[in-house]
Amino acid sequence: MKILSLDSSTYLGGISLLEQGQTVGHLALNHPQGHASAMPLALEQLVNQVDWSYADIDLIVVTIGPGSFTGLRVALGLAKGIALVHGTAVVAVPTLTAIASAPLLTQHCAHIATPYRLVVNDARRGELFAALYQSQSHGVDDFQIKTCWQPWRYTVDQLSQTIMDGCQNMPEMRTMVVVGDGLSQAATMLGQVLDPASLMLPDVHAVDAIALAHYGHRWYQQHGAADVATLEPLYLRRTTAEEP
Repeated sequence: MKILSLDSSTYLGGISLLEQGQTVGHLALNHPQGHASAMPLALEQLVNQVDWSYADIDLIVVTIGPGSFTGLRVALGLAKGIALVHGTAVVAVPTLTAIASAPLLTQHCAHIATPYRLVVNDARRGELFAALYQSQSHGVDDFQIKTCWQPWRYTVDQLSQTIMDGCQNMPEMRTMVVVGDGLSQAATMLGQVLDPASLMLPDVHAVDAIALAHYGHRWYQQHGAADVATLEPLYLRRTTAEEP
């Protein structure tokens, strides 16, 4: 199977091409001003470099947010365009889920003997995007995680209360690996509500496009493809123009 993965949900985007489970092409993108012009050209070059055509692609895995309003539309627009022309299957993955699926986090979870991984990204305006996941095993390449809390938007106080409520029901949850670029906002709070054995990794906040492809492939095998016609970005908030 030939798989394309696309992520443009933050300024650190990525494109990967996998064939029969092996990475044959990969590009990491760093565009603080946005991916609108860079990603289509980068994708075209990478596909040509490995001698594929868009018609060759069997599965597209794309992040749908939360993240940059404009960025989310870039990757999703490319995915939908290819899929509608060539009938390609598409799997849509929440951005925080994609971050949590990285094999690096499985290794860190195993190191401190916890299955829990919390992703906390900066949502701007003093808020955070956060979601909690649980490893399904300690195999570093299995990409199997369970969503405990769906991605949502929180203030620091709201996230604190959510974590404390969760720990009342599952005390073992106080030890976890926490990642994301929102850690600087939440570090003091997390230090108060989590066990000291918890591991904070603020530098892990971008999607690994290769891991995204593997995760999406597993999802496709178990659940099938998304309905391309109804796919929309997961914004979790209104745009500034939509706000009263």
